[in-house]
Amino acid sequence: MLITSSPDGLKSILISKRGGLAPVAGFGDVLVWAFLAFCASSALLRALHILGKGGALPFDPRRVSRLLIFAALADALILVALWEFLFLTSDLSYYYVWSHSSPEHELLWKVEGLWAGQEGSIFLWAAAMTAALAINEFLSMRREARGTAPKGSDPARLADWTAFFASIAIVSFGVVLVASNWFRLTLETAELAPFNAQWLAMFPSGRGLSPSLRTELNAIHPPILLTGYALTVMPMAAAFAYLATGDKGWIRHCAFWTRIAWVFLTLGVAIGGLWAYVTLDWGGYWAWDPVEVASLLPWIATTALLHAQIMHRRYSMYPLAAPLLAAIAFSLTEFGTFVTRSGVWNSVHSFIASGNVSLGDALVKALSSDIRLAVFFAMIFV
Repeated sequence: MLITSSPDGLKSILISKRGGLAPVAGFGDVLVWAFLAFCASSALLRALHILGKGGALPFDPRRVSRLLIFAALADALILVALWEFLFLTSDLSYYYVWSHSSPEHELLWKVEGLWAGQEGSIFLWAAAMTAALAINEFLSMRREARGTAPKGSDPARLADWTAFFASIAIVSFGVVLVASNWFRLTLETAELAPFNAQWLAMFPSGRGLSPSLRTELNAIHPPILLTGYALTVMPMAAAFAYLATGDKGWIRHCAFWTRIAWVFLTLGVAIGGLWAYVTLDWGGYWAWDPVEVASLLPWIATTALLHAQIMHRRYSMYPLAAPLLAAIAFSLTEFGTFVTRSGVWNSVHSFIASGNVSLGDALVKALSSDIRLAVFFAMIFV
């Protein structure tokens, strides 16, 4: 590995790795802001439609709201393609690539770099939620076109409220992404912090992934688990729509998403346990990392939600417990991610170092260290 202690030498190395190409950081920042703008505008227009305030607009706010969701999904896919291009070409001029990849890595480990960091994990989560909402909107359009609706239920109104609450959740993730300055350049990071400059000089070829993360199991474990986390947004949004409208058809509207979320969460927990057993050699499937234990919490809540939804649909039982479990399941995904990846709980998944300190001290340190964590923590209680 090439080592240099000269800032000028480091700068020349990073510039040479760019190969003279024009930076895409500005374009990437535009895409991140556009993702937030699409989702926020969609939520606003849907709210105007729900409240009946969109009549003065020269366009149909409901239709445009749906188009903006599809635009946000397209924006997210472009971001995925852009970051994978930067990782596959080992463009170390971007700090996120430098932190989670290296030119010496195999192809699979370079692809895995996208979700190896905090920003990438949040983005993948937000993108999966956007995809789920877009699919739900498409299914709602088909149901409305067929004109089939259960007696005493208004699927269109329920879909509007569901989309509104889901969009609000996605917007909160978009705020975290914007605050993260995801496309910051490595040289800018080195100039802002002398300590980081020394660290960059020690690893001019990138820090790369931790050896424990360079496994086939871990390459598929985070996307599966994050997808399970993301899909819990639909039952949560449908539950809030039920509380807002009193429409008991909300179970029919979101039961599919609850089942799919449960399947992904089950696979994610199982693969995470297998990864900890095989890679970390901690003596058993349950003697694993705290983040794997935290992933059990939303799985338990989602399992209980499945039972409550069935009983509510068949026998009108749990009229408050069922929507409450939907909200708890989604909140627990945020809580588990926050406490493990912020350093509040010591974990090999943590992106902030945390020593042997009290839980309260660790929480205060984490929240004061990064605005992204403060925003993410606030999301749990909103």
